[in-house]
Amino acid sequence: MDLLAMTLAELKQGWHVETDDYCCNYCNYRCRLLSDIQQHVADQHQGADLVHDTTRYNTLTDKQQRLFTLFAAGKRDKEIAEELQLSPSTIRHQKFTFRERAKQAKYYLATFEKTFFADSSADRLLPIPPTTEIIDDRFAITEAEYAAITKKYFKFTTGTLRLSQWPNGEKKIVAILHRIIEEVARDYRYSEAEIDQLIQPIYFDYAIVRRYLVDYGFMARTPDGTQYWRIF
Repeated sequence: MDLLAMTLAELKQGWHVETDDYCCNYCNYRCRLLSDIQQHVADQHQGADLVHDTTRYNTLTDKQQRLFTLFAAGKRDKEIAEELQLSPSTIRHQKFTFRERAKQAKYYLATFEKTFFADSSADRLLPIPPTTEIIDDRFAITEAEYAAITKKYFKFTTGTLRLSQWPNGEKKIVAILHRIIEEVARDYRYSEAEIDQLIQPIYFDYAIVRRYLVDYGFMARTPDGTQYWRIF
């Protein structure tokens, strides 16, 4: 695995996208269907079990690996303490320590990237929708990447914006959403029929576009889904 070339999302899921292929992070397996790569990673690589991966970059001790496994299983601090014959306060402290190490790792990565990757206009990142709850590498899109993705996936020959195909990979999806949201007026509340009518000429599966615009924080909607409006 080329760790520097992969996003956090790609590392966690166990696969990445090259051109239009889904590629396993652990072996040479490639395929064209999302369901196939997900099944492969689940069957052959224990669902991308990073905790027990034998790579030299995994510095977790055996005890720490066991704790991560128990945390991932959704067990409460008291249950873990009883199983490991420790006090609940010890488990809480260990969880705090893990969080602190995560903060240190993020700060180190930011320092590394700022030092070794020169900042230029092409390297500037696109803004992130303010209501996004989980900010990860899906949203780390440079202006150069955005230009390349929109050039590849959109057709402009008809004089109107048209998406040629739905891309593989969440980063590419976020990039196309950045372009599509520019077609949505600000300070206007659309009915569901109106927003569908706006999106349908861009991509035939307007329902999936509408859902992603909401899920990724580009638009908001009322609880009953009768009104939609741009928030980014």
